[in-house]
Amino acid sequence: MSLAGIVALVSCAGNSGTAPIDVNTASICGQWILRTVNGAPPPWTGTGFGDRLNSETIGISDAGTFLDSYSSTNLATNTEDGGSQQGTYIRSGGSLTLRWTNYIFSWRGSFDGTRLTLNPVYSTGETADVYIFTR
Repeated sequence: MSLAGIVALVSCAGNSGTAPIDVNTASICGQWILRTVNGAPPPWTGTGFGDRLNSETIGISDAGTFLDSYSSTNLATNTEDGGSQQGTYIRSGGSLTLRWTNYIFSWRGSFDGTRLTLNPVYSTGETADVYIFTR
């Protein structure tokens, strides 16, 4: 687990118990792992991309920040790549927008208490791709 992931987990409040989940009060913080893109598990290659996404994890804190870390493969050179971007998020109940700090990219989607359903939003507009993350 990355240092950012540990920080995100340490700063989380109250994610225990078996009571029904109220998305208005449930904590969203923690490590979120990419499970599917458009219904299929990684690795995933999108239309028009030169990379294959191998894995992705988003560490979210209660302080309104996140760290998005990913591993990918450049298909032209067959070399492993990856990186991370940090940013801030805005949440209103189950609606969620994550904005990267140093890149024209954001995620828009929803939180149901156990799952993040996110759509990438590029400078050219939102895509129809659906990314599902769970803890």
